[in-house]
Amino acid sequence: MVTADEAINLLNEDEQIHTYRNSSGILLGADHNREVLIKDIRKWEKTLQIAGDMARKIKHALILKDEVGYLFIETNEEKLNAFLSAEHHPADFI
Repeated sequence: MVTADEAINLLNEDEQIHTYRNSSGILLGADHNREVLIKDIRKWEKTLQIAGDMARKIKHALILKDEVGYLFIETNEEKLNAFLSAEHHPADFI
């Protein structure tokens, strides 16, 4: 599991953070306001996960599940690598 604070730390510092959803096999991308996204991360904290290799390759390594489904969130690659190399065991990630 990933805490809300850990997830927020993985975000870029930009005011807009890119996200995407898989909707019936079609990827729908959109920019989200950073502050709104942080509120959603806190609201859906129990659903936060680190994505697998495919999503990590396109720098959307953070996932939350809300009432619509899974939301893949753009992450900062350097912060993600530091997070993954810290105390976390690879089995903790999907």
